[in-house]
Amino acid sequence: MRRWLALALLAGCVATPSAAAPSDDAFMALRHLQTMAATPLAGKPGCDGTLPGVKVPTLGDLLASQLSVFEGGSNRVAGQCDSEGRCSVKMSHADGEDVSSTEFRFSLSRGVGSSLKCFMTP
Repeated sequence: MRRWLALALLAGCVATPSAAAPSDDAFMALRHLQTMAATPLAGKPGCDGTLPGVKVPTLGDLLASQLSVFEGGSNRVAGQCDSEGRCSVKMSHADGEDVSSTEFRFSLSRGVGSSLKCFMTP
C-alpha cells in the first residue's frame, strides 16, 4: 500500500503539464531505489529517525513521507547511476520558506541496491 502511495504521489508530481519530463537517468535511479523499499532504516547512516505512526520505518516509508510534501511550490527529483554502480537520488521541495531536500546514495550490483545512506536537510 505504501509503495503504491509513493508511486501515485510521484506520478502526480512529474505528470503535471508544466513539469519537465523526467530524465532517463533519474527514472532508472529511482526505479533501483524503489526496489529497496522494504529495507529497514535502522542503522542506515542519516536515514534513521522516526516517522509518525510507523514502528519500524523502511525506505518505502521514508520515500512516501518525502513525496507527501510535494503538493505545492517547486519540487524536483533528480538521480543517476554511474558506470561503477554508484547511484544517487535527490528529492527537493521549496515552497516559500519551507525548503527541504533528501539525497539517497546507494550501490548497485547486478540490479540489487545496497549500502544505503541518506542526507537530509530540514
